[in-house]
Amino acid sequence: MIDLIGELRRIMNMDANETFDQATDSLEAIKDFLSPGGMGSPRLYYYGVVTNVPGANQFDISAFIGIFGDTYFNGYTVYVLRDAGGVGGAPQSEFARITIYADATASFTHEAILTAAIGVGDEVIIIHPSIYGALIEIFKDKIWFDSILGVVGTAYPTGSALRPSNTIADVITLCARYNIRHINVRGTLVLGVAMTTYRFEGYKHLDIAHTVDLNGQDVSVSSFHRLIVTGAQGGAGLVACDDCILLSATGFNGVATNCGLVTALTLVAATSSGFIDCYSYLGACTINLGTPTVANFVNLTGSFVLANQTAGTTNIWAANGCELTIAASCTGGTINIYGNAIVTGAGGGVTINDYTINMVPGVDSAVTTQMRDVIGSKADTALAAPTAADSMMRYIKGILEGTVGTASERVIGKLQMAATTIDLNQAAGSYDLFTGTTQDVVVERLVIRTPNIVAGGALTSISIQTDDATPQIFIDAADGVVANLTAEAQLGYVGIALIKTGTKIQLTIAGGAHGAAYVCDVIAEYRAIVTGGYLT
Repeated sequence: MIDLIGELRRIMNMDANETFDQATDSLEAIKDFLSPGGMGSPRLYYYGVVTNVPGANQFDISAFIGIFGDTYFNGYTVYVLRDAGGVGGAPQSEFARITIYADATASFTHEAILTAAIGVGDEVIIIHPSIYGALIEIFKDKIWFDSILGVVGTAYPTGSALRPSNTIADVITLCARYNIRHINVRGTLVLGVAMTTYRFEGYKHLDIAHTVDLNGQDVSVSSFHRLIVTGAQGGAGLVACDDCILLSATGFNGVATNCGLVTALTLVAATSSGFIDCYSYLGACTINLGTPTVANFVNLTGSFVLANQTAGTTNIWAANGCELTIAASCTGGTINIYGNAIVTGAGGGVTINDYTINMVPGVDSAVTTQMRDVIGSKADTALAAPTAADSMMRYIKGILEGTVGTASERVIGKLQMAATTIDLNQAAGSYDLFTGTTQDVVVERLVIRTPNIVAGGALTSISIQTDDATPQIFIDAADGVVANLTAEAQLGYVGIALIKTGTKIQLTIAGGAHGAAYVCDVIAEYRAIVTGGYLT
């Protein structure tokens, strides 16, 4: 075998210990080494014509008999240059690794990965392992599947990023041929056979819906990355999911990290699964727990319904006020909840240990009970006029969450809103919208929205202003001209205008009635400048 690096070192006299050898180090020798193989001398590749097929996954080249020695071609690759049929049929353009070479008969045995057997008369090239490595570099250590743009077949370079496959059976063949277990997925991949110890990788799942449907197949010790994973998981081994969406996944058994859980998730019986930094996506997700040996959810966020646990242990470390509802279908086992969660539901017999920060410890102490009653809890409802028996929480909520229009809302400086409607199918004139009541207020914004009708009839324009001696204009007639009163149009005001007690905000119709019902919505945002002020 020619040592190319050593030849270059010797040609350049880089080391006194390495002497130039005309037979191996000359440019002629290097040229010969890179040329198609002659008999008996080392080459990067050899050309031959198949003369016999002694058995399955075997072929002979009689011209090679007795020249190279047993095992010489072990580790080389056979490439079918031309099928003897002459129409480009299989296995033309396919590769297979050579596993056994017998020099006495020039018999080659190769991996059983070709789509058709090599036949007598087929032209083949026997490729040095270094050349084979360069040829498969195009795959970037993964086989590319694309249900949208892929093609059928296994001929080189099918399965590469330049020519992805659209058939899972072909993908499996290509993985075996090139000794690759990494599959890049675009579009939707539905598994049809067991695929254990593979790595499936997609793109960012929230932007592009690249999906793997497990379809009940055994995917033990496989991993999924940046994909939507759906369907039933088969097999007894664990899987790993990272940055995925688990969409209505069933029979789950494994570890999920930074995954969104959508619609429902069903765990396999007696699982020891783990979920780290997972969250509900697109609303509440139902987790069917079953009979876990132990199911751990660490840093769980979002909204979940825990259902159908009949035995086993579930541990949840919740975060960010995670909402957990324990359904009545949880009839056995234990659920332990830690961290920051809002827990509702008592289950149907499951033991619930709520250790969250929102749970007041059940200490048998009169002082603790009294403090709990005085302070209250997050579940307490607002009360506008609390009594001495009500909690501080109810009183504070009564102040902060009072209904618009109540006394607690009309405090000085607090933003208030008033809404009304007016029909423009009326005679020309001014009509009341709002009136300053009890105390003075300042209006900061006002908007009028027309119905889904284009204004017309005798109507020429509208305007909105106060009835002061010098009116404060909110919408003038130029902005309110009928040409601007298109379907669902909005005219608005932003500024500040003082409305004294008794002052009215009015809408003026110019020209005449629209001719049919034309009801507009009007909304004003304002603040009382003295507590108690509001608009009616």
